[in-house]
Amino acid sequence: MATNEKSSGFVGHLSQDQEVKLQQLWMIILKAGDTQESSIVSPANVTDSQDPMAPGQLRMDFLNSIRHDNPDAFLLRFLRARNWDVIKAFTMMVNAIEWRIKEMNVDQLMAEGELRALKLSQSTSNTSEQKTGRDFLAQVKMGKSFVHGVDTVGRPICVVRVRLHRPGEQSEETMERYIVHFIESVRLMLVPPAETAVRVKLRFMHHSREVLSTRTPGDRASDSPDGLTGSCFRYDGVFAFEHGIWRLIKGWLDPAIASKIYFTNNAADLEKFIPREQIVQELGGDDDWAYNYFEPSLDENDKMKDTATRDILLAERQRLGDDLFLATSAWIEATTAKDEAEITPCKDQRDAFIERLQSNYWQLDPYLRARTILDRTEAFKDLHCHHSEESPTKIRGAQTEEMAKIVEVEHLETMETYAVKT
Repeated sequence: MATNEKSSGFVGHLSQDQEVKLQQLWMIILKAGDTQESSIVSPANVTDSQDPMAPGQLRMDFLNSIRHDNPDAFLLRFLRARNWDVIKAFTMMVNAIEWRIKEMNVDQLMAEGELRALKLSQSTSNTSEQKTGRDFLAQVKMGKSFVHGVDTVGRPICVVRVRLHRPGEQSEETMERYIVHFIESVRLMLVPPAETAVRVKLRFMHHSREVLSTRTPGDRASDSPDGLTGSCFRYDGVFAFEHGIWRLIKGWLDPAIASKIYFTNNAADLEKFIPREQIVQELGGDDDWAYNYFEPSLDENDKMKDTATRDILLAERQRLGDDLFLATSAWIEATTAKDEAEITPCKDQRDAFIERLQSNYWQLDPYLRARTILDRTEAFKDLHCHHSEESPTKIRGAQTEEMAKIVEVEHLETMETYAVKT
């Protein structure tokens, strides 16, 4: 069965040993970003084997990468993925952050979004850029993947129409950008209480002769950049794939990831996990919803031009991050000292900073991220992802110390999603 959000190893459901592992991972992060002497002592088996970073850089990149996530949930993904080995989890996290920043440049991708692809597709001066824009938009327009409906415990359902994928019709780079853009967009729809999300890979080909091209993505899936892989259902699977090609691919995957992949042949199989009324008719369910794409408007990203407001909110995020790090250090010290009188107050204060940090992201979002089809169809609103947006004038005029009181936003945590491959 799929992971339940109340399973041990998730926020609010940690054993004593698991909480110790979480604190040890926090210790490494705090120590790595500390430019001054700290009373926090990292685990004894942390050595110089980890790649060094400039003081403060890891903290900055960490705050950037978590976006609206609960930072504990973010770290727990890596701990679960590496079977609670703190050093391996830290290494995986650093690799994931470096992948986001150096290899994929996720922030730029999300800032450019669909509108830039539309403008490139209309270019008459550069045929290469024109093709890049057209190919990216083609994936979104055809609905090669989309998110709609929820499962029995309220987790969003990601549907991936593998049958629409034609290798060679678009470049590998375009597909990679499309996949990452889709995943990052879905992250913003995920609501409490679960913490993991699917890492969708559109790499299951239709012909066995193409299976070798699946090798590299299979390797990448076993070391998923953000530790977000959730349950995955291959719907109406071909017998030869399930019993032949899958056996080959399964050997390339991390066992923890392979165990999350299920083969379903009809809607009845899916109903074990998803209510029939939440299954679209395309998959044999009762929901008559159909995917439709609406192109971006030229002015939908105008808030991104307001760099003054963006910079104020980014500075506030840095201050909130510093507060969180200090509160985390106090929580760890109180727990290590078994100071029962301090543990609860430290945890409460820390939880408050986490909520304010999450609220800060939603205030920042329209200044950092280009709108998507999910914004245009009000998918966030349907999932009750409401957040206030104070006017730029009000934000700029607010005192720094008062900004956290002004910006009160309903915060979100990530949750596990299903990828239904058709």
